Amino acid sequence: MAIDQIDKKILYCLCHNARLSYSVIAQNAKISRESVKARMEKMKKDRVLLNLTTIMNSPYFGLNFYTVYLNFNRLDTTKAKQLDKFIQKHPSAIWVNRCLGRWDYALLLLAKNSMDIAEIIGGIKSKFKGLVKEIDFDEVLYEYNYTALIGEFFEGTQIGPPRVTKEGSSFYRVLDKESTNYPRDFGKATIDKADARILELLGENCRMSLQKMGKRLSMPIENVRYKMKRMAEKKVIATFWPAINYGMFGFQWYRIRMRTYGIDAETDAKLRRFIVNSKNIFWGTRTLGQNDIHLDVRLRGNKELNEFLEKFNEKFPDLTIDYETIIMTEEPYYNDFAPKIHEVAKN
Repeated sequence: MAIDQIDKKILYCLCHNARLSYSVIAQNAKISRESVKARMEKMKKDRVLLNLTTIMNSPYFGLNFYTVYLNFNRLDTTKAKQLDKFIQKHPSAIWVNRCLGRWDYALLLLAKNSMDIAEIIGGIKSKFKGLVKEIDFDEVLYEYNYTALIGEFFEGTQIGPPRVTKEGSSFYRVLDKESTNYPRDFGKATIDKADARILELLGENCRMSLQKMGKRLSMPIENVRYKMKRMAEKKVIATFWPAINYGMFGFQWYRIRMRTYGIDAETDAKLRRFIVNSKNIFWGTRTLGQNDIHLDVRLRGNKELNEFLEKFNEKFPDLTIDYETIIMTEEPYYNDFAPKIHEVAKN
């Protein structure tokens, strides 16, 4: 799929804030508003843009991230379709991805605590009794960094961070950034049923207008704007991003799970700097489980993967005991909203 530098400038702006208006993007990309809209529609049609999604800090309102890995035996085509449908519609699932290697599936789930995740995993085992060969999971303790930008993809794109005028609405400035993370310590926030419905609509399409949201929720526009701004300020909403189909441009998605000898405060800070400054890591976390670090990277094949691992080992020569590499074979459907958020809002 061929895209030009103008398309990349549009994607770059969206990576900072996918709710930027067509006019703001046009000013930054130096083209007309109509051209921005037409190019975005074409990129959606061509599946360069998979979705325009809302990134939520679920731990801020009482839900933790768990990465879950499943290995099956005797999984025929019919059972595989049943599994896909079951997991994709699971109320705790944010996304599901098929893998190559030791695991057949990788899931990102939301759960309240260890008992909750045990019940979720138990439900999967029960649903596919006799087919589940192996399960593993890690709890995400905190993120070093999470970004929509793959720096290598945007190399040579002559554009800086978008300039947002007053036209950009109040909560843009709260979220005007290219990466996010939730730290070790954070203040808890509460959400109500109306907040959850707004988050659900933003999960469908983060560019949905306030007017359309107000109509679907039977809520005044001013109330929708106020609730969105409040959730942004309290970090419930982290940012708005595009889900870009980097795989279409030769960037394979690899997940690297690392077991270490231990991570002290100095190494932790050094890891954060390395991950934030990497052009290829888009999600880096500290995890609890058999592994201590989880890195999601976009690289152009196994040669670049080996080079990346060599660079990591040079930077941290005495850190890792071993690591596991998982190849993600499909781009998941991005939503970043799990129905379980409604359960939290009810309580």
